[in-house]
Amino acid sequence: MTKIKCSYCQLEQAPAARCTNVACGRRFARYVCTICHIYEDAPKSIYHCHDCGICRVGRPGEYMHCPTCNACVR
Repeated sequence: MTKIKCSYCQLEQAPAARCTNVACGRRFARYVCTICHIYEDAPKSIYHCHDCGICRVGRPGEYMHCPTCNACVR
């Protein structure tokens, strides 16, 4: 099992958007994907495409998954 460690309270835990320690509860990053284990704090739009199985840069409404190409296209 993959674990992450909160840099504030040092609690090791399963991947999540926030620390599971009730006393801490800090947010880990602006964008969190617990499927890909991506934690991104840069101010950019990212989304997880379930059909591709990966995270992509952009807004989900701007892209459509093409089953023929097996990629997200505009």
